[in-house]
Amino acid sequence: MNARYLKTTDQSIKSQITNISPEQAISEYIWNGFDANAKRISITTEINAIQGMSSITILDDGDGIDIDDLDNTLDLFLDSKKKNISKPTTRGKKGRGRFSFIKFCEKATWETSNGKKSFEFTIDSGRLSQYEPKISHLDCEPQKTGTTVRFEHIKKIDFNYFNDTIVPYLKNEFTWLLISNKTLDISINGLSLERSKFNNLLVTETISDFTFDINSIFLG
Repeated sequence: MNARYLKTTDQSIKSQITNISPEQAISEYIWNGFDANAKRISITTEINAIQGMSSITILDDGDGIDIDDLDNTLDLFLDSKKKNISKPTTRGKKGRGRFSFIKFCEKATWETSNGKKSFEFTIDSGRLSQYEPKISHLDCEPQKTGTTVRFEHIKKIDFNYFNDTIVPYLKNEFTWLLISNKTLDISINGLSLERSKFNNLLVTETISDFTFDINSIFLG
């Protein structure tokens, strides 16, 4: 396929994510997975010989991206099909989360399947408003959907920063969601994100003859 161009500039994209930290940027891709109805999200890191980060990969089993609907998905910026969807896992409503990788790396490559077609594309930090979808498989296995994003040329993140800053941030950001919905899972290098610091409490309240079941999450 030919290269596609967003109706915006690189500078405009960068201006929308100036205040995002590397850990917040990584969480954007996890939220994107849950936005796409993923149940399981896996984060894998590759460490080089000097304790630097060679790559970070985030894989989800969500709906994938439809290559026949790019006008309403990847081509949008500061707009999103998800803006009218209201559920606990919906965060990406402005179509800018996919660009947050520039806060911690130079290049991101997506491989995605919606169960009918698979394709991949790369966004480079030097050409944010341009991408070129490449079809990899026309006929995918039925119901095999999901997206893998691989981040390369990592900056600002090494082994210690990942373990001491990013992992605690992700625990704080997502544990409430994992506790409230036990069908969801996030794993980091094969280990499920720790949930033990939080507990849930089911309380039944009656107000004006109406009964409500309230599921609360609190520090244990």
